[in-house]
Amino acid sequence: MDREYEALAAAVEPDGQGTARSNKTRYDLAVEIYDVCVGKKSSQAAAISSSHATWVPVLKAAIQHTKSEWVRAEQWIDGLATAMATSGIEWMPGSHRGRMTCARVVRLGGAAPYRQVLVARPGSLKRAAMEASQQLEAAEARAKRPRRRVVDFGCKVPFERLPKMVQDGFDRLDRIFEKGDRGVLDHYQAARNLLERCLGDPLYDLMMMLTLTMAASTVTPTVAPGERGFSAADKRKEPELLAANMVTRMLWFMRPQSFPWDKDEKGVLRVSEMTKKIGG
Repeated sequence: MDREYEALAAAVEPDGQGTARSNKTRYDLAVEIYDVCVGKKSSQAAAISSSHATWVPVLKAAIQHTKSEWVRAEQWIDGLATAMATSGIEWMPGSHRGRMTCARVVRLGGAAPYRQVLVARPGSLKRAAMEASQQLEAAEARAKRPRRRVVDFGCKVPFERLPKMVQDGFDRLDRIFEKGDRGVLDHYQAARNLLERCLGDPLYDLMMMLTLTMAASTVTPTVAPGERGFSAADKRKEPELLAANMVTRMLWFMRPQSFPWDKDEKGVLRVSEMTKKIGG
């Protein structure tokens, strides 16, 4: 509906300037319409309809010729708000100096009561019970609605520093291998230094976003031998370690010249041996 709304505003005023926009609830508009129909604010009829519109006198006649014992004012107002909601009315022309004008646009919003609620007398226990039941049903529907899952990177993009998950991963790897092969530690340190130098590069931003998304998954994605698609691993890997190892592996192919492949260099373990240390 937003697209239709914007298209209409652009068609009315192509240059996009001078159109004043405001918000109003359907209930408030229903109150204004009711007041016009019962004669409380008859001078405001031009603010909600054109001079040739026939719906205002028809509605006015219906309200004025219906006994208040049959349909109370609150029921008329609720009925008008519900009619606007069920008809999908999202906007209306605004008014200026008491007259409708296309130079102003009003965005309508707000919930409307169910039709079943309208049959109960306002203020009665029956009405209160129906409204409570309506609210409970709406809450249950929201609870059943699939939630949109998002990944919190923990910092803004483009990345200006290493994400905390990646940093924590490298820190844990340092502790794991501090008493082992020094070449492994030097290899991870080389990868960490390279990441620091590449901050701000769009390609590395994309790599980091993919890494954090995969690491945040509730299951660890894996590609089984002979397969060409992802499947869930039997056991979820620790997110921090997975993130640090993923960026290290990807850096091998993004910057192959920065790592030793055939033999160790300056204490940095070669890629073929690192593959065995990292595992699948």
